[in-house]
Amino acid sequence: MNDIESQFKKDADRVHLFKKEKDAVRMRIMGTAPSLQASPYARHFWMQILAAPLMLFILAGPVTYAAQASGPGDLLYGIEISVVEPIEESLHVGHDSRERYHTQRLEERLDEVQDAQAEGTIDQDDQETVARNVEDHVEALVLSLAQDSEPEQKIPRLVKAKALVEAHEELLDEADVATSSDSIDDQIENVSDTFAKDKEDAVEAVADAVADIQEDALDTASTTSPAIKGQLEDIAEAIQDGDLGEALYLATETQANQLKDRYLSDKNSPDSSEE
Repeated sequence: MNDIESQFKKDADRVHLFKKEKDAVRMRIMGTAPSLQASPYARHFWMQILAAPLMLFILAGPVTYAAQASGPGDLLYGIEISVVEPIEESLHVGHDSRERYHTQRLEERLDEVQDAQAEGTIDQDDQETVARNVEDHVEALVLSLAQDSEPEQKIPRLVKAKALVEAHEELLDEADVATSSDSIDDQIENVSDTFAKDKEDAVEAVADAVADIQEDALDTASTTSPAIKGQLEDIAEAIQDGDLGEALYLATETQANQLKDRYLSDKNSPDSSEE
């Protein structure tokens, strides 16, 4: 037995494969063996799990705490929006959590700008920094909403997002980097068209929106406002024409305008809890 084994080893040592032959053998082995490559999504998930304690440690640090309390023009403000927020964002998994997070950051930016303008501590460079950050959050929010399959909760979130962006546009009118609600308008139009395919759902959505508009108008004593009356007339005309998608789009536009006015007139911004 030992002689046979020894002879086998000697024969094997005399065997030399060219590179192409080695590659062919390797490909045959890999082609028949089951793939053990991990899914990139699973790898990303476990990376988040493993990195979470480190991220929480960073977020709990004194510098991070001070940065979160800073505003436009402060020394640590750049750390908040460039370092702290990306870490916070990575901890939010799922459309609902991400959409709430980005909406809250937009509300926070609005409060910071209002405070800084009241105190006279914000310059054009600071406004441009805020505008770019707002654009980033809007882009992430719209992306998440576009992938979200629940149209019922899309509308109130799109209304709030549009109101916040337009409020920022008014406050940051001197910034070279202008915020834009065009992508949000596209989403509102898409959702309105989706609802219009089901007449019953569309009628209910429009009725709810009109009721909210009238309730808000009563609360702000603006029921006789020419703008509100005109908008309600446009909605009614679209309904009479049978264009429920257009009616819902106009209703959400009106709701966004009303909410924007509340954001700008009330220092204590509307409650950030979701509708």
